Amino acid sequence: MPKQFLDPQGLSQFTENLEQSIIAAEYDSTATYALGDYCVYENLLYRCTTAITTAESWTSGHWTQILVMGDLKLKTQIQTVTTQQYEALSADEKANGTYVITDTTSVPLTASAIPYDNTSSGLTATDVQEAIDEVAAGGGGGGTSNYNDLSNKPQVNGVTLSGDKDSSDLGIVWQGTQAQYDALTTIDPNTVYYITDATGTVLATVATTGSYNDLSNKPQIDTSLDTTSSNAIANGPVASAVQTISQTVSNKMDKANPTGTGSLSLNRKANTTVGNYSVAVGETNEASGPHAFAEGLGCKASGDRAHAEGYNCTASGATAHAEGYNCEASGSGSHAEGDNTIANHNSQHVFGTYNLADTSSELPTAKGNYAEIVGNGTSTNSRSNARTLDWAGNEVLAGGLKVYGNKDVAVVNSFTNDITTTADGLAAITIPTGVGINNIFSIVVQNPAGLYLYGFLIKQPSVLWANIRNYNGTAYASQSCTVRLFYFE
Repeated sequence: MPKQFLDPQGLSQFTENLEQSIIAAEYDSTATYALGDYCVYENLLYRCTTAITTAESWTSGHWTQILVMGDLKLKTQIQTVTTQQYEALSADEKANGTYVITDTTSVPLTASAIPYDNTSSGLTATDVQEAIDEVAAGGGGGGTSNYNDLSNKPQVNGVTLSGDKDSSDLGIVWQGTQAQYDALTTIDPNTVYYITDATGTVLATVATTGSYNDLSNKPQIDTSLDTTSSNAIANGPVASAVQTISQTVSNKMDKANPTGTGSLSLNRKANTTVGNYSVAVGETNEASGPHAFAEGLGCKASGDRAHAEGYNCTASGATAHAEGYNCEASGSGSHAEGDNTIANHNSQHVFGTYNLADTSSELPTAKGNYAEIVGNGTSTNSRSNARTLDWAGNEVLAGGLKVYGNKDVAVVNSFTNDITTTADGLAAITIPTGVGINNIFSIVVQNPAGLYLYGFLIKQPSVLWANIRNYNGTAYASQSCTVRLFYFE
């Protein structure tokens, strides 16, 4: 009996499955395969792309899926023939071939030629074409146009959709009092909850569209700012804030032309007094005195018009100035500079390092023992002075005084000459015996009235000249005077 297929629509898939079974067997994990061999794996046909010389479990990378009709030429081809053509075939051709029988015009059989089983459908048709026509005409046993007659009606939240159901019936909307709502053990995020009063009246609804325009009792803002306003959105605070901002902006300095009044703070130390018209710039500086100025890091200017700069310097005296590293100027008008120096009395100047402070008992507003101190100490516990100068002009050195070619001032001596100058203001100086001309280093000149004149020394190998001048620079011509000359022994 030939293989006949009367359903052209299922022909392709059937043919594919059939041809796979003809071409190859199921994949065998105990066998080997040469390149180009075929097998069937999970009802799909594959061609070997990598020779398998040792038996292995299924490896998809060694195979390529193919379609029989698109990849192979079968030993047994499927042919479409008429009944007359099929009857003319030999018995051997019929046994070894696969054929599709058509009518004499080679057109596949129509739907009317295919029988139809109407046992379970309720239709009266006995072939496929009649069944199609009957369904298209609205026929069929057991049909209905009434929704209520349907079985398996759709449901929402377990409630069958029938009759007049509202969202509350379907569990989409819940309605109850606040107490009932609070008693709920679970809240469904897909349900809308309406809170009612004790009588069951739904409280005022709110907009659920997400649009501000759908809200009732929208807030209002006065058309003009008023610090006394009490609107829903009270613009009183807004007006006050605007006023504060305006005042703040008005106090800002112009970037192109920074002018203004008041105090200036750039990283001023927090929680410290801001002196009137003071300036603090840098980091954690304090300018608490009026008109004070502090700059650098950790400096403090607390005196009136005081100035502290550098690192951790303090100017507490009025008009005092401290600069450098950890210096202190507490005397009025004093100046401390350098490293850890102290100027503690009026108009005192101290510089160097770690000086011994003036021990005078006078107040910082009064003069102490010294007008100037030079410190040469090395630490807070090892303070010392290299030099002090008192207000009488007396100077004390910790070491010796060297002048004029490293000469020790301790052996300086002097002599005097009464001389009369020439018209050019010149006069020869008589040098005492034992005094070397080259050891003479300075001259002081007085006229007979005791007024000082300018004198310049002119040294020759054996003669010392004095060039005497008036204070206006003219020659002290043809006049007598007394000269005092200083020399090293």
